[in-house]
Amino acid sequence: MHQCRSCSEPATLLCHLSRPGSTAEDYYCYIHAVEAGLIEIPIEELRPLAIQAGYSVNAVTFVIEAINASECLTNARDVCFAVLKAARKQFGASSSEAFRFWNMNDITDIGRIVVALVNTEYAPKVKHVDQKDFGRPLTLLEILELV
Repeated sequence: MHQCRSCSEPATLLCHLSRPGSTAEDYYCYIHAVEAGLIEIPIEELRPLAIQAGYSVNAVTFVIEAINASECLTNARDVCFAVLKAARKQFGASSSEAFRFWNMNDITDIGRIVVALVNTEYAPKVKHVDQKDFGRPLTLLEILELV
């Protein structure tokens, strides 16, 4: 897992810098990519939500992106799959390392973030998902289907 050039958070953006005769790569988390003017995300609006949910702004932003990248989310299982799929795409084999860094250890953590997003209308695609939907442990078969 690559880390942000400015902090130790998981990097979510790779920036290639090219000049005649040389190229360089810089890795950024969402927060520092916004500060560098590379992307536009309402970090300051998300900060209180992240604090209330108990997760980093980068973790919350990652879940938002995972939800927005999905076409049809109707239940907690769909949301978990979307987050896992986005993590595999973004971090590959280091997905678990990113989740551990963000203190996202199981589906209840995804649920806390999603419910906070739904309550503030950052996740309109999953309006009918409730925290209790994320409380039921996944069976081994369900986990295998998600991965």
